[in-house]
Amino acid sequence: MKRTLTVLLLAIVNFQCVQTEKVSTKFSQLLNSKTDTANIQFDGVYHNISKDSYHFPTDYKNGTPTRYIDSPYLDQPIFFFKNRFLLYEYRTTTLEAKDISLTDDEFQKNFYREKGWGVYNSSHDTINAIIYVDFLTGWLYQGVTERLQCNFQGELKNNTIMNWRLIPPFPAFNKRYEENTNLVKLLQNGINMHYKDVPEKKMIDPSKAWINSLKK
Repeated sequence: MKRTLTVLLLAIVNFQCVQTEKVSTKFSQLLNSKTDTANIQFDGVYHNISKDSYHFPTDYKNGTPTRYIDSPYLDQPIFFFKNRFLLYEYRTTTLEAKDISLTDDEFQKNFYREKGWGVYNSSHDTINAIIYVDFLTGWLYQGVTERLQCNFQGELKNNTIMNWRLIPPFPAFNKRYEENTNLVKLLQNGINMHYKDVPEKKMIDPSKAWINSLKK
């Protein structure tokens, strides 16, 4: 009996489940569109640059930084693709090749299962996007998450996306977790996204993104 309980507890600890919100009509239209979008540069990345974007510690030993990035790292980068797909990493990624490399099979597998995949369109200078974002939802085990559609908008001016932020309607996330509320508040803060040439982007194949499974 004890052995059975131990096996069950280990299974729970290592269990992770992702529930995906049903595709909206708008998301489906963009996902299945074959029309390329215009006005956006596709050979690089748009990302935020703040006063903390320089001399950023990345590796540590015994709590002390051992490596720094002395050029702007990618803060909340957006990777746009011509097929109306995008990848929005709402966290930090350095510009170093080793941190964006997809040569490792396991890393590549996890990369295309990332939560920040979505679709977008552009009208004149306005960019609208619907992106799946992960939120905590499990009442018993916090490894249970749900992917919810989040609406974003920004204005493209002089190759900079101005005031990129989360807009209504907001996702119906589980408010029992403070992390969810904090994330939504953070994403509502408008930031400016500057263009950066990132050659490693050519390694990314949007046809491998998990949202392809949602196509009709």
